[in-house]
Amino acid sequence: MTILNIVTIVKDSIIDTGILMTKDVPASSVVENGNNYEEKALMKFAYLIIVHTRFDQVAKLLELLDDEKNDLYVHIDEKVADSFEIFQRTLKPSVQKSKIYLVNPHNITWGGKSLIEAELELLKAAIKGNYDYYHLISGMDLPIKTQKEIHEFFENNKGKEFIHFSTNKDARKRCQYYWLYQEKLGNVAKAGILKKTCNKLRLLSIFVQKLMGIDRVKKYGIYENVAIGSQWFSITDSLARYVVSKEQDILKCYKDTYCCDEVFLQTLVYNSSYKNNLYSYIIDDYHANMRDIDWKRGRPYTWRNTDFDELMASDYLFARKFDEQIDDQIVYKIYMRLKSK
Repeated sequence: MTILNIVTIVKDSIIDTGILMTKDVPASSVVENGNNYEEKALMKFAYLIIVHTRFDQVAKLLELLDDEKNDLYVHIDEKVADSFEIFQRTLKPSVQKSKIYLVNPHNITWGGKSLIEAELELLKAAIKGNYDYYHLISGMDLPIKTQKEIHEFFENNKGKEFIHFSTNKDARKRCQYYWLYQEKLGNVAKAGILKKTCNKLRLLSIFVQKLMGIDRVKKYGIYENVAIGSQWFSITDSLARYVVSKEQDILKCYKDTYCCDEVFLQTLVYNSSYKNNLYSYIIDDYHANMRDIDWKRGRPYTWRNTDFDELMASDYLFARKFDEQIDDQIVYKIYMRLKSK
């Protein structure tokens, strides 16, 4: 089945796969408190998952996320052939308790606006479900805590926004100038000679833009305080809706920017009242989004079997990245550990 066929099937930006919860989950539960009963609202969580490869590994991820309190929203890169069949055959059977949805596909390019478009597609689909938290993760990520532990953590920190900020002097530069053809060039570090030559010409154009005094930040009304950090987040329903309400401005401002997926949310939040709700204000601390990501040993580092004890002892909730083609044992061991709890 072609992507065109898939889009024809998809209605209202989303496919309901028909996987229903195995049992109804009430909006609230009654908790005994001595001789009295107090009503405690149950929290709901949406996982927004960006997928492009390693579908058997993604199936294990989905199985670890499968829980009555969770619903799963999956975006598969448009470049993937037969993505609907892969979803139906490989991913969907992994889920028994959650509802799972496949959203409209975008052709994602590393560092391009298309990444923001995919994130917005996921958010627009998910906010229809009125969740307490929205977790953006990659198909190459894994939880390193059980769903019970993850749920309890967010119940104890309800209302906080889990967004990572980092120090990067080039943050404003990513938006200030026209980074032409980013959707075509992608990750130049891994590109061939032709793309690297084109990138040199692009860098020359950046130099010319500096001489001309071009400043897209002022032209397009991008906030003067440009912030940067990790793409992956856990945010409240209120912030998710605020981001979606800014969709047109976001897409306009961040066209022809460089790695805008690491800038748009941080900048939006930093220049709003939501910055008062951040879980952590410590720069370059991945506890801010509760993801264990190692940039010292890689770009980022791919976890190995030898890292298992470190990951299990960690107080983070999620870790990235994993790749079964590099080390399948670490994925298997985490999967078995969490399934056994």
